[in-house]
Amino acid sequence: MNVHRTDLVLRIGVVCLLVSVSAFPVIASPMIHRSSACGTPLGILWHHDLLAPSFGSAAVADIDGDGYPEIVFGTYFHDEHIYALNAEDGSVLWSYDTGGCNDASVAIADVDQDGVLEVITCASSPCMVYCFAGATGAVEWSRYTGHCIDSPPAVADVDGDEKPEVLVGAFEGYVFCLAGESGSVQWQKNLGTNSYIESCPTVLDCDGDGALDVVVAQWEGDCRVYALRGVDGSVLWYSSAPTDWMYHGPSFGDIDGDDLPELAIGCYDNRVYVLNAEDGSLCWSYAASQYVGAPTCLADLNNDVHLEVVFVSYNVVGVLSYTGSLLWSISVGGNVFRGVAISDVDEDGVLDLVFGCDDGKLRAVRGDTGASIWIYDLQADYGAAFPMDHAPLIADFNGDGKLEAFVVGGHGESTHPENNYGRAYMVSAGNGTGAGWPMFHHDLVHSGRFQETNAPPQVGTITGSDMGRPDVNYTFSVNMSDPDGDQVFALWDFGDGSSNDWLGPYPPGTSCSTSHAWTTEGVSHIKVKVRDTQGQESAWSDAFPFLVDGTAPNVSLTCPLARHLYLGVLLVVPFPATVVIGRILVQASAVDMLSGVARVEFLVDGSVVATNTSAPFVFLWGHLGWSRVSLAVRGVDLVGNTAVTGNLSVWKLW
Repeated sequence: MNVHRTDLVLRIGVVCLLVSVSAFPVIASPMIHRSSACGTPLGILWHHDLLAPSFGSAAVADIDGDGYPEIVFGTYFHDEHIYALNAEDGSVLWSYDTGGCNDASVAIADVDQDGVLEVITCASSPCMVYCFAGATGAVEWSRYTGHCIDSPPAVADVDGDEKPEVLVGAFEGYVFCLAGESGSVQWQKNLGTNSYIESCPTVLDCDGDGALDVVVAQWEGDCRVYALRGVDGSVLWYSSAPTDWMYHGPSFGDIDGDDLPELAIGCYDNRVYVLNAEDGSLCWSYAASQYVGAPTCLADLNNDVHLEVVFVSYNVVGVLSYTGSLLWSISVGGNVFRGVAISDVDEDGVLDLVFGCDDGKLRAVRGDTGASIWIYDLQADYGAAFPMDHAPLIADFNGDGKLEAFVVGGHGESTHPENNYGRAYMVSAGNGTGAGWPMFHHDLVHSGRFQETNAPPQVGTITGSDMGRPDVNYTFSVNMSDPDGDQVFALWDFGDGSSNDWLGPYPPGTSCSTSHAWTTEGVSHIKVKVRDTQGQESAWSDAFPFLVDGTAPNVSLTCPLARHLYLGVLLVVPFPATVVIGRILVQASAVDMLSGVARVEFLVDGSVVATNTSAPFVFLWGHLGWSRVSLAVRGVDLVGNTAVTGNLSVWKLW
């Protein structure tokens, strides 16, 4: 909800009755205003009625694997559901009643690395974090935190275990790091029980040490920005530069061109702060006219090869240069509390800003000047007050090759929830065909940064066994990352003429594992490349050689020989039987032309009495008494192929 300085509302969980809602296709609405330069056919494509609005934002991805995107979001008191809608027409794929308000934006990621997407969401007043199966809405796990949660979840491998974690803030100053596969608490950090971590956790490598860190901001309390080490939640640094509350977390990117990341955050002290991510020191700040409660965003809006900072000071949407000077600002008819989405909606080569407002209008303006492109008067279409406390999504939702915008509005209150209502809208955005804005603060690490020139993802070094036997599955892994925070897919080439389909998507900073079995002997060179959600691909990884060996080693017993008499180490004479008197140096030969010999075992009556792992393969056979035994040699190669000589019957005296 809109959080003004005097409006911290007590969240109380209220269980509501499950109600049915339906989607209605809508023809182009007359409630649209466009600039004279905009010749694009615009219109409302569909709407979906709700019993309450959605606060925060939604997320979009193909969660059921049908080749079409779905939209997922949560609703406030009186509705209290998580909805997954089919993006092409607004019909319900699934819904889940959380029994309380759902103030936080959702995340979509493969958090358990099973190759299919899950939905991560926080039920605010029930104090729960849920992981839903994307295709069905079945609960895969849930975690009770004991503290109300308004913080949008982030997803990344923050502790370096090659598995994604889920990060959320909570009331009473808590930050939780949960295992993506199970929801178990990896660590939790309290930053002061008199504070609230409403902000989304922002995930990046602050200090360039190769490990991810987690940045959060305090609502009330000490009013600090904290950087926590991702591995254990310990404090890397904190900044006391802000002097008032902060509701939304920072965006990050190289704002000042020093090849190091900076953090841009708005504060209720009427300022925008840009902090150096390595130590939290102040880079610059900007004084706005009113409180800056909305999330900041970053993009090169005027094609000057620098990132600009988008901020909202209540009803003023503005853009700052990379040095902190005001480039432009516009005033609109109400609060724009959830910030803007960024994309080139009209395909003119200049990025645009799309945002909803308390006045019930959804707007698109040019990023370089703030000039209006179009306005949807959704309040007029709905027929009642229609504030939008919801950041839009931008994507090609219906497969027509053009961008659309999705937003939810309506009235929401906790004191009389029976008065609440809401509606989700899908509208045409223009002729744009490029990248959109798929979730709150753009991506799973909440960078808040749009880059028109998408950097390719990066692929690491393949790990796994370097040799094996035919027709046995062997598992290999590779780390993947993306500079823009995009999710990534992996394509494996196994070097034997076979490959798999693209696997994923995976959160950036995690690993992809796959298994394969070869049928023929020889060396295969495995390689992998990764692709991000915007279509950029990495180069192939360095080749990883894998040897397939299906042939057992050639092994023989060279001493003692059959039908000879030995006196100690001396060969005396041929003899009708093999007789050894005293100690003898038993010797063997073993050769493996592919993987190599791992060990040679000497067996007496089937039991191993000596083992050699390198040539010469010998053992000193000492006193035994007088008995007749069988002597054999077993050779094992490095992949487990085994050969055993026939048993040699030996009379052993002493």
